[in-house]
Amino acid sequence: MESDSRYDTTLYPAQWNDGSSDSNQNVSVSLIDNALHIYAEDGRVAGRWALPGLLLVKQKPDDEAIFLKHKAHTKELLSFDDYDLFTAITEKQPVLRRWRKPGSTPVQRLALFTLILIGVPVTMVNSLPYFAQQVASVLPTSFEEQLGNSITPLSPTMTCASVEGQEVLDRLLAQLAKASDSDYNFKANVIHEASINTYALPGGQIIIHGGLLKHANNGTEVAAVIAHEMAHVMQQHPAEGAIREMSGSLIFNSLFGDSESSKHTLGDSLAALSHGDAAEMKTDAMGIKILNQAGIRSNGLIPFFNKLHNMQTKSKTDPMPYTDNHPANKERMQGISSKAKGDKPIAMNHDDWLILKSICK
Repeated sequence: MESDSRYDTTLYPAQWNDGSSDSNQNVSVSLIDNALHIYAEDGRVAGRWALPGLLLVKQKPDDEAIFLKHKAHTKELLSFDDYDLFTAITEKQPVLRRWRKPGSTPVQRLALFTLILIGVPVTMVNSLPYFAQQVASVLPTSFEEQLGNSITPLSPTMTCASVEGQEVLDRLLAQLAKASDSDYNFKANVIHEASINTYALPGGQIIIHGGLLKHANNGTEVAAVIAHEMAHVMQQHPAEGAIREMSGSLIFNSLFGDSESSKHTLGDSLAALSHGDAAEMKTDAMGIKILNQAGIRSNGLIPFFNKLHNMQTKSKTDPMPYTDNHPANKERMQGISSKAKGDKPIAMNHDDWLILKSICK
């Protein structure tokens, strides 16, 4: 059966336990856009699991059945033996491919990470990116939020306090969050910082520098930047970065003691966090998808990057951390252009844009 990648109507047989009893129910499962939809035998929708929260619990070696749980539905268990469905899921959530070892549970993975971290610190330095990714993949969303809140507590003197500006920002974020189909509780704040940058913390908090609003041309560009950061959160990039930085500091200090480099805050590290070209291009695609589903013009990154490039060309002394962390090479710009749509409404009207732009005044 041919089907749209967003709306796959193929039904796969499965077993589902809703946690209310020991017995399993015969259900059907379909993969629609970025979620698994679970249907009872009478056709009603029994459950809906967003893909970013999926956990691969185990595979039975005898019949190769696959068992899944979900961060947001901890009492429920879904099992099936159709590898076409598993392949379709892992195409959208590749991290699940790495945990296909039978019997491997989140607790076992965390224990293994802790053992290696303590026992083999030198080897772990080179392995941190991989282990950070695996640990982040089993963190509950609530723990990610606590981690994000502990990294950079925002004081009233740091945040731009315009009530009207924050209301405009909150409306835009709510529109994007609804379209993202994510379990994260996204929040956004603008801080008194003249440099052009924005970054996300674990759990969904997005920090926008006032300098970015000053140099953006309109709200559509800002919406594109925010959607991009939301996509980083949905792929758990900030959580991976936080785990990697904390583990690296622990290893370094255990070997050499305190140093000047260890005094930099974790928030500073996340603000400067960068990803490879492939990761950025995938994040671009996810951010554009959020904008398209929100009904917002999704080509805002292109003029924004063009302006930053022109600014950097004219004055190399200007602080430009955003382009350092988000390099806009030709291939990436072509990828954005091929997916972005310029025929949808702008993110906000001109009056709201002026209110948001002046949020730090």
